[in-house]
Amino acid sequence: MIKTHSSHDIFAKRFLTDLKVAADFLKAHLPEVIKSRCDFRSLKIEPTSYIEEDMRQHTTDILYSLKLDNKPGFIYCLIENQSKPEKLMALRFWRYQASILKHYAENNKGKSLPVIVPLLFYTGSQSPYPFSLDLADCFEDPMLAKEVLTGPIHLIDISVIPDDEIKTHGSAALLELVQKHIKARDILNLGYEIAALLRHFRISRDLAADMLKYVVLEGESQNIDAFLKIIQNETEYRNEAVTIAEQLIQRGMQQGMQQGIQEGIQLGKLEEARVIAKNMLKKGLGFDLIKEITGLTDEELKSLRNFH
Repeated sequence: MIKTHSSHDIFAKRFLTDLKVAADFLKAHLPEVIKSRCDFRSLKIEPTSYIEEDMRQHTTDILYSLKLDNKPGFIYCLIENQSKPEKLMALRFWRYQASILKHYAENNKGKSLPVIVPLLFYTGSQSPYPFSLDLADCFEDPMLAKEVLTGPIHLIDISVIPDDEIKTHGSAALLELVQKHIKARDILNLGYEIAALLRHFRISRDLAADMLKYVVLEGESQNIDAFLKIIQNETEYRNEAVTIAEQLIQRGMQQGMQQGIQEGIQLGKLEEARVIAKNMLKKGLGFDLIKEITGLTDEELKSLRNFH
């Protein structure tokens, strides 16, 4: 799709890509708390072509890099001349900045992310600019949004939560206990815990079946059969446990058959190699040549020679 930009935007960008003009512009408009941290001698213009195409259709922007407190930093300036200002402009900025940070992280593995200072250069006809540029104000509950956006992500580290506490989490305890202990070698104790929870908290049969399949497929215990027996005998999900146990048996039979077929193929190849080696020995060919052609060991060749 062809990008369309107004002559106003193009004119502004022409000036703001001149580094001397850009430095004067930024010194005039940046908040003092930011400006005092900037080393304008390090100011450079960076590409923004990697920003997703759907966000760039009608965008005129400039990305400056510079040192902020002697660390890498960016100033992202969006030039806006729309006759109808965008109510969710702060969300657009958030998307642009996320794209810039993603690109930086991909090209600077292991490094911390730089700060991006966002600037909106507005020259539209409606004055003053009518909408908030605080991302929190894009939400129905700005106060709650600000609290969530500025705080850390809430971590649920299931590995450090005691089992007794997990058991107070209602039916979600089934998910949490299984995922916490899925790699346990002895899964029988977990089986009794799961059975007790299944008796107390009713979940759908499909969900129970999915949980049992997960334990069977991802668990590392040698007691899977015994685990299924516990569920079968002590909960109402007997049919689900029986079905999965039968599937296990069937899968084991299929694997056994496949292994037998593979072993048969290998035995056939070995026998064929022995026949070839016998004929070569009869013709007096050397061990090294026969080994190279047949892949047999010295011991196997000696036994064939002694046999004849």
